[in-house]
Amino acid sequence: MPIIVLLFVMVFPLFNQGLYPLLQEIPLLSYGVMQIVFFLSFSFAAGNFTASSVGREGPNIHLLSVLPIKGIDIVRAKFLFHWFSLLAILAIFELIGFILFGWPFWLPILGFFVIGIAIAGLSSLSLYVGTQSPRFNERQPQARVQTAASFLLMFASLFYILIFFIPVGLAVLPLGELEQMFLEDEDARNFFIQLVQFFIRIHANNTFAILSVSTLCVTLLSGGLSWYFIKKSARAFDTGIEIDIQSK
Repeated sequence: MPIIVLLFVMVFPLFNQGLYPLLQEIPLLSYGVMQIVFFLSFSFAAGNFTASSVGREGPNIHLLSVLPIKGIDIVRAKFLFHWFSLLAILAIFELIGFILFGWPFWLPILGFFVIGIAIAGLSSLSLYVGTQSPRFNERQPQARVQTAASFLLMFASLFYILIFFIPVGLAVLPLGELEQMFLEDEDARNFFIQLVQFFIRIHANNTFAILSVSTLCVTLLSGGLSWYFIKKSARAFDTGIEIDIQSK
């Protein structure tokens, strides 16, 4: 699966550059780094993984229109299968991180919940894109989405990450516990550093409130997007989907 390759590419440098001893020494730091890696990796992987489910039907897509199955049932089945598959892989990596770095037991549960909810919205969006531009190519089984839609999906994933990065980061990063590490340079004039220190101070002084509000924001945003794009995808199945079938 591409998600495995993507995770390996993003995680391997952490071990190769001699950072592993530091990450083991400070479990909360390793937890924060790995949650960001998980969020980015699964956000990018969810796109083509879910969107390709429509093109995978190939010539059999017309059978769905004659079966006594509503579009909403088809979409729910596809969405839940791909979302649960991503959740299963995420749970495995959270468990591996828990064992390797010795995280407090509740942190990987929190990370699993927040990231799992966050990628639900992107999975539903990807499924809708897959209903609009599906492709079936016997010689290239991995090409299940038309080229233009693939680029659209890539930019949509980037935009989605930008929207969700702050609420997800505030929910999964233990900024309050790492306050002393990141606030040593109080006179930093770099705007980015000052911005990070600003969020750390807020998080340190209002940890429970920030965690609750950011988790609620992720849930509402992702839940709303999921509902909207599942409905749109169901309508596409009800009206009929044409797959670009390329046999040569």
